[in-house]
Amino acid sequence: MVVAINTTFLALDLASYGASPAVVGGRLLVSAALLHGWWMAGRWPAAAWLPRALTLDAALLTAGMGALAAGTGGPASPYHFFVPVIPVVLGIFVPDEPGPPLAAGAVGLLVGLLAQPPGTPAGQVAFLVTAHGACTFYGWVAARLYRRLRERERAAAEARAQAQAALHDSEARRALAERLASLGRLAAGVAHEINNPLAFVSTNVAFVEEELAARREPEGELRDALRESRGGLERIKRIVQELRGFARGDAGGPGPTDALAALAEARRTLGPRLPRLELRAPSDPPPVVANQAELVQVLLNLLANAADAVAPAEAGGSPGWVEVVIEVVADGLEVAVCDSGPGFTPEALDHLGEPFFTTKGVGGTGLGLALSREFVERWGGRLVATNRPEGGARVVVVLRRADPRAGPAGA
Repeated sequence: MVVAINTTFLALDLASYGASPAVVGGRLLVSAALLHGWWMAGRWPAAAWLPRALTLDAALLTAGMGALAAGTGGPASPYHFFVPVIPVVLGIFVPDEPGPPLAAGAVGLLVGLLAQPPGTPAGQVAFLVTAHGACTFYGWVAARLYRRLRERERAAAEARAQAQAALHDSEARRALAERLASLGRLAAGVAHEINNPLAFVSTNVAFVEEELAARREPEGELRDALRESRGGLERIKRIVQELRGFARGDAGGPGPTDALAALAEARRTLGPRLPRLELRAPSDPPPVVANQAELVQVLLNLLANAADAVAPAEAGGSPGWVEVVIEVVADGLEVAVCDSGPGFTPEALDHLGEPFFTTKGVGGTGLGLALSREFVERWGGRLVATNRPEGGARVVVVLRRADPRAGPAGA
């Protein structure tokens, strides 16, 4: 289209004014500038150098139009009066770039002044300067206003996208809050139902112990089993109390806690479910800020997850292991639970700790790590999950050092 139009104008110019260098050169320069600008705008609209190239094309276009005006009669040429209007035209066709109207205006004014014959009245020169200045100003303002409009449209689109994302997050949080509220009600009901049979089972165990003591039965496996049963009942009782506290939102506060004792209790609770466990820890680590029962629950969750991770290898006859490394750091303690399993997938690392997210299918609830992270962060610590370079998972619980003069942690 551009080629056809300029070819038609070139034929008319040649027929009307002859094949002078100014006419031919000016028309070719105008055609080249238009074709190059059209080609660039269509191919690379987001190129960083595009504004500078369009500005150069605008200057060449105006220079070519000035040459045409000079070759077709100078101030009497019909093209002479079109030169001042070029910045306005560019402001319409290149509305997002204020550079081309300015370049066209500057070149057009220079060409117009050079085309004036000697002795031109000052009023005519002033009119020429005013016309070029006004057209350049209007073209520049049009481009600036259009750019501002585009920026506001982009800002409005970004604001709408952010509002939609915030609405989506709000809906997700609301749904999660409803599910957690349902979980709290379920926890309260389960705790209430367990509490009654737990009471008479505990009473019966105490009765059997008292009867054995009254009959002066010697120490043996029966009494050991009863002691272990009583320990298990106490553990169940504490879990019930935690469930009720979770449902009411009044769990015990943190205080100085022995991490080794909590680890021993969690290990004892898992029993034969835990494969080979390697422990590397200082002999007397400092107390940390935590809730004793909740720390046991956190370590129990991490050890259980590690045991589940290495279980397929164990079932296939391959050796699997779980390692706990406790290190004293400047401001507290780091408890790392490592395993020889397959490690975390990228998706699991992205969503780890989110309530109800699980990689265990129907066998998992997705609450173990979520509650563990909530407990640890409530104590002022951190829970960080990564993959070991040599394979397997590594979950680190970072706990703050406790003031030994503070009261004991709630249980």
